[in-house]
Amino acid sequence: MSIFVRQAKKSDREKAVYVEGQSTPNLRYLDRMWDDFTESIDEPLFIAFYEGEMAGVGKLSLLYDGSAWLETLRVDKKFQGKGIGKAIYNAYLEHARKHGIKELRMYTNYKNAASEGLAKRYGFRLAGQYSGADLIMDNFKMPQTVAAFERINDNKLAYELLKPLGKKWNNHMIFNRTFYPFNKSLVHGLTSDDTVYYHESSKSAIVYGARFMPERGMNIGMYDGDSDLCLDFAAYMTFIQGLPKLSVMFPPQLENVRSALLKKGFTMQSEDCIVMERLFSK
Repeated sequence: MSIFVRQAKKSDREKAVYVEGQSTPNLRYLDRMWDDFTESIDEPLFIAFYEGEMAGVGKLSLLYDGSAWLETLRVDKKFQGKGIGKAIYNAYLEHARKHGIKELRMYTNYKNAASEGLAKRYGFRLAGQYSGADLIMDNFKMPQTVAAFERINDNKLAYELLKPLGKKWNNHMIFNRTFYPFNKSLVHGLTSDDTVYYHESSKSAIVYGARFMPERGMNIGMYDGDSDLCLDFAAYMTFIQGLPKLSVMFPPQLENVRSALLKKGFTMQSEDCIVMERLFSK
């Protein structure tokens, strides 16, 4: 048995996209994200080969605080069970050690025992469970009024506004199923990306935006305050951009959030997600 892992080359694109299609035919975005995923050697897209044939891919991305997000782990079904996923995890960890990355995280579906088990094998532990909900914009009903939220670009003010939300959201902010650890570096990145909004009279704060592929929809990263005002604002912003969907992920214990989403026409996603992390000693 011969398994070899290296960073992706430009010429790998077509075969890598094929591997993704064989692994997750209903979840495909590698071709759309190829240029972004391969532009930096510090954030590698790994390609795994089995007996000389491309068998899997996996991406390591750096978040605002320098922690690593492990994503797009795909193994062609005909090569599953042959150690491809383990080889990619070894590449992840080797890269992290080499570059001094102290925190690594990934997510998987709540019932995906294989993915969870692989992460645990490499020292990851459960860091949180999240439910998801989507508002399909074809079902959006325009409210009579939409509150005017102010975009916040001051880092100190944004941190003061969002810190209580970080605790309520179990110390994660989520865009595109990417679980960002809540800290000052995150808030600085969010303000730089123009994704923090505040409504003064109701004391309502919301993080609204997308990590990538906004054409597929926008996200509420976290919110607190007047649910009606926050959700109407995010839905309206999504609607006027002509985008198809608004999504949010939240800790399942926030029953008030769940109730507010259902009231506004959101549909709960069929399965919760879990985020797992490995922290190296500093």
